Amino acid sequence: MLEKIQRNESVQHLHETAIDLVEEMGEQPQQRLNWFMEQTGESFGSVLLQVNAAARGLEVLADYGFDGEGVQAGTIGGSIPPDQEDKLTLVDELIQVAQECIAAEIEKGEDPQTIMGGLAVAIPAVINKLHLFADGNGRTSRMLRMVLRDGDQLETEKTRALIVKSGIEKYDTTPAAPVERAILLDIRRDNGTNSIVLEDDLFDDDIMIVEEQIKTLMVSYPELDRKIIKAYEDTSNFSESLRLLAKNQGLQGKVSIKNMLGRISE
Repeated sequence: MLEKIQRNESVQHLHETAIDLVEEMGEQPQQRLNWFMEQTGESFGSVLLQVNAAARGLEVLADYGFDGEGVQAGTIGGSIPPDQEDKLTLVDELIQVAQECIAAEIEKGEDPQTIMGGLAVAIPAVINKLHLFADGNGRTSRMLRMVLRDGDQLETEKTRALIVKSGIEKYDTTPAAPVERAILLDIRRDNGTNSIVLEDDLFDDDIMIVEEQIKTLMVSYPELDRKIIKAYEDTSNFSESLRLLAKNQGLQGKVSIKNMLGRISE
């Protein structure tokens, strides 16, 4: 309970830290990409220290450093991170390899947001496994994912989600399924779905509780992918997914949610 209270109290501090970091990086995908390409292991390590301190409610003083010696990465089937003296070398190698991969993607003509989306999957996953800190590794990794991927869309609720690990924007430190990530990237790139209005005809007015709605969904559409059921709990992601699908199917104007789910389940 005490830890939960401390985490909730750290939301505003973490959000302010995220805003400061994005001001340094730049809000737009191309700016964030340029920023990352200029990083070294040492400079990126300073960013990690800044983020971890905010997550733990600590100050970055002269003696604040990486204190994760011997910390196990996970409690169930966890892995043992490398020795502490090797971790910074690995961070440096991680940055170099990532920059080489990015250069190849740029050469192929890939757009900056797609590159940053992929980076936001890979970098936090590795950082979390290294366990550079005695505490707050998950929060540090999830915040990295947020600022790298969504630097132009920072909201307090997104910061809260990375702390409590709930909702579609929980920024898991394990990579999302490739198909799910590809859909989200397409949604982020595509601004042409705003003209599609969803007709919320899915439930009668007497079914208001989300748990009851989800049970009804599973009964009414037994073939519906569970990822869609999960996305339904987050209105924004669910709506954008349906609008994107509607556009891909050539639908315009007002679109029935009930009809769209029927198409998907088929």
